[in-house]
Amino acid sequence: MLLKRVGVVAALLLGFSLSMGCVARAQQCEPQRVAEKYPQHARTGVKIAAVTTSPPFAYADPANLDRLTGAEVEIIEAIMKCAGLNFTYVKGPFSTLLQSIMSGATDVMIGNVNYRPERAETIDLVTYMRSGQSVLVPKGNPKKLLSLDDLCGTTESSTVGGVSFAEVEKQSAACKQRGRPPITYIPAVDQEAALRQLANGRIDFVMDGAITAKQRAMGHNSEFEIAFTILTDLVIGPAVRKDDDEIRRAVLEGAHILERNGELKTIFAKYGLEEFAQPVELRK
Repeated sequence: MLLKRVGVVAALLLGFSLSMGCVARAQQCEPQRVAEKYPQHARTGVKIAAVTTSPPFAYADPANLDRLTGAEVEIIEAIMKCAGLNFTYVKGPFSTLLQSIMSGATDVMIGNVNYRPERAETIDLVTYMRSGQSVLVPKGNPKKLLSLDDLCGTTESSTVGGVSFAEVEKQSAACKQRGRPPITYIPAVDQEAALRQLANGRIDFVMDGAITAKQRAMGHNSEFEIAFTILTDLVIGPAVRKDDDEIRRAVLEGAHILERNGELKTIFAKYGLEEFAQPVELRK
């Protein structure tokens, strides 16, 4: 009877040991297993759709405009290195790139992409940040926009389909619910185009990511200032094709590894994003 119990205990310990071994291995980068884990993309590589005008997430390096830099650039490149996957960037405006990932023309998209239920029908997101949004206005804040209520009846522009667009939609709906005039939205191909409209006096404000807005307001000879900032319910991270299990596993596993080894935290700190960090999660 004792021998039987010892055998059961030994089997349980062996199972636990094997289980822990699998967990430990899953917590490590395994680029040498790329052909085994991701056979399709080991052959074809990965096409990464990347916005070039979304600092500090993804943007063209001022010292070399052909080179991408930013927090999400560093994160996705670390994930690809961890998986052992080769990649190329497909650059363009947010709205065009969003369509490319939804249609399957690209495999991953970075550049402040936010989770929205309607998008989840065609793409998944590996999220690791909450979104903060700031209201950018001309220097001196001539319209005295100091709160969300002050935005009712004003005119705004931001990237079509971006995080800021979603927040403006939400606030405009709230204005109408309170019996106030809605926010008039003028679509922009990217945030740079929206800011040009603000500088030319064609709109009253631009909703922009909090960190990006701070950098814009502090820029040399900036024409803008931050009226106020809000934290939103939106979460952001790389978008991946819903029909591609390989790339979803590679990005999710890589993000978890970066989270556990502290590299994700280091990148967030480098770009001043610590307050927006949240645990890595797959949103479908």
